[in-house]
Amino acid sequence: MSHFLKSLNAQRSTLDANDGFIALITVIIVSAVTLIVAATTIFLGTSESLLGFSADQSHETFQIAESCLEETYFRFKKDVNYSGTNLILGNGSCAAIATGSGGAGSTRTIVSSSTISVPIASFTRRITASTTLLSSADGNATTTDLTRWRE
Repeated sequence: MSHFLKSLNAQRSTLDANDGFIALITVIIVSAVTLIVAATTIFLGTSESLLGFSADQSHETFQIAESCLEETYFRFKKDVNYSGTNLILGNGSCAAIATGSGGAGSTRTIVSSSTISVPIASFTRRITASTTLLSSADGNATTTDLTRWRE
C-alpha cells in the first residue's frame, strides 16, 4: 500500500510542476497580448493627435491667407493704386500682392500667401482672387466685383 501512495504522490508532484509551468506561460502570453494592444492604442492615439493638429494648422493658415487677401481687397477699393500688404496674424504671417492697372473694366489679381511654422512642420496656403473695377472716382474703386477665387 505504501508503494501505491508513493506512486500517487509522485504523479501529483509532477502534475503540480506542470500546472505551474502552464500558468507561467499563460501569464506571459496574456501580458504580451496586453502590451501589444496598449502599444497599438498609444500609437493610434498619437497618430490621430498629429492628424488633428495638422488639420487645425492648415485651417488656421488658410484663414490667415484669406484675411490678408480681404485686407488687400478692401484697401484696393479705397485706393486703386494699392499694391499689397504684409501682416502678422495669430501664429503666422501673410503677404498679399495686387497686380494690374487701368480704369473701369480693368481686372486686378490679388495673390495671398500665408505661412505658419511650428517645430514639427511648416504650413503654407495660397489664394488667388481676381476683381474687376466697375467704376472709379477720384482714385477710389467705388464699385468692384470679385470675379474669381481659387486656392
